[in-house]
Amino acid sequence: QVKCNVAEDGEAALRDLRMSLAASASHCFRLSIEEKGIPAHFLPAVRELLARYDYTEHELPGPDRPNARLVDELRLREYLADRFAVAGAPAQCIAKRQRLIDAKATQFKLVTLGSDPGAIIRLFAEKVMPRFR
Repeated sequence: QVKCNVAEDGEAALRDLRMSLAASASHCFRLSIEEKGIPAHFLPAVRELLARYDYTEHELPGPDRPNARLVDELRLREYLADRFAVAGAPAQCIAKRQRLIDAKATQFKLVTLGSDPGAIIRLFAEKVMPRFR
């Protein structure tokens, strides 16, 4: 299962996912960050995210929520998006899906996250999926 948000404006797609990226990081790393494959230069920021993650705000949508802002403040948006999502402009989603296929992924369950799930599904079907038929 991977989070998905595709938009013509790739930056907007990533911005919409910040809250969910913070929640994924909290879920994946909260018990231990050892042996999770986190690049050394991101370890201090991931530790800070875990220390400051607000569980009373867990998965609450909105661009100004504390956990969403934390992702940008700690400069983790691109790293967490790469680790936990297929997101961005269509070309970015195509490239990410191809990397997953190259890594031998054979099944994909995409969870649409964003302000307009129908638009995400339509854009993914029209611009991303045709490259994989």
